[in-house]
Amino acid sequence: TVAVWSPVLQLEQQVTEGQLRFWDRKTGKYLELPEEESERLQREAEARAESEAQARAEEARARREAEVRAAEEARARREAEVRAASEAQARREAEIQAASEAQARKEAEARVASEAQAREAEKRRTKALETRLAELEAVRRDPRNPD
Repeated sequence: TVAVWSPVLQLEQQVTEGQLRFWDRKTGKYLELPEEESERLQREAEARAESEAQARAEEARARREAEVRAAEEARARREAEVRAASEAQARREAEIQAASEAQARKEAEARVASEAQAREAEKRRTKALETRLAELEAVRRDPRNPD
């Protein structure tokens, strides 16, 4: 190996295995040959492309998962709304039933009160008739009555 220091390039020029190579004393490495650099750049580009493809796939997966979660949340909201509407309807029906039963009770109480009033009125009429009949009987039995 033949080596020559270049103060201008700050590199050591070496001929190794028939190729001119530049040795960087600061890094302790050879500078890349054009084909090595090309291969490295190609590998880096492929790695970047693979990384970007993986990132896109991950983003797509995350987006699908978010869409599934959003759909599940929307379904759960709809189910809760249906349950709430059903419960509200059941409450309205129960209120209607209670009002109907209260009205039926009022009507029954009114009938009972009306029947009681009718009985009382009948008792008063009967009492009045009995009183009148007793008076008439008293008049008929009275010896002073010419009948």
